[in-house]
Amino acid sequence: MRAGIRSRPWAGIDVGNYSVKVLLSHGGGRFATAEEALPPFSDVTPRTADVIARSINACFSRLGVTPRGLKGVTLGIGGSDVIVKQIQLPLLDDDEVGSALRFESRKHLPFDPQTMVIDFQIVNRLPTQKRLDVLLAAVPRERLEKAMVPLQQLGLEADIVDATPLALTNAVTHGEDLASGAWILLDLGHLWSHLTLYQRGEPYFTRRLDFGGARLTQAIADGTRAGGRIRVSRLPRRLGIA
Repeated sequence: MRAGIRSRPWAGIDVGNYSVKVLLSHGGGRFATAEEALPPFSDVTPRTADVIARSINACFSRLGVTPRGLKGVTLGIGGSDVIVKQIQLPLLDDDEVGSALRFESRKHLPFDPQTMVIDFQIVNRLPTQKRLDVLLAAVPRERLEKAMVPLQQLGLEADIVDATPLALTNAVTHGEDLASGAWILLDLGHLWSHLTLYQRGEPYFTRRLDFGGARLTQAIADGTRAGGRIRVSRLPRRLGIA
């Protein structure tokens, strides 16, 4: 083992529509963060892998690390084509779930499962009801490979790829005693947001909302210019939770 390897930080990377965010975990509850704004979408400044790679590297520079100085990388991925859904399967052995899920996922995914990277976690095993509750996560393979390119340009590979709603849930619930009660988690992004309902032992619910900080900022600006009360009239009145 090389000297100092235990002190090398782990990096969590989130590439959003507005900016790149990097969180470094040094262990022992010590964290550091950096953010680098991305150029707006346009024909003049396309959002290429080179642009994203430079933004990630700028965050590393602010944090005083280099790509080679990292212990590992977790990449968050979100969007309308990233699917997180809890489903039910017949009671199976653990080594049978993967193959059964590939077939069963056709009923739950809007895309051909053959074109997607699929992962899962067994949430509940219910022998009396002869069923498994399984948390399914899926992303198009092409989308995942595209998200990896900026990291590869920096000489990095993602050790963990996490769907954004699951990453938020894992971060908030880590080390917490959440055996009872329901928790609503809201990740407010630039153009869209993720709403997650978490209740241990109950169905895991997440939904992507076409609302973000840009619309909130615009509503505040419009209200300020009008000289009256600020009304966020574009907020969704119903979130569609049954």
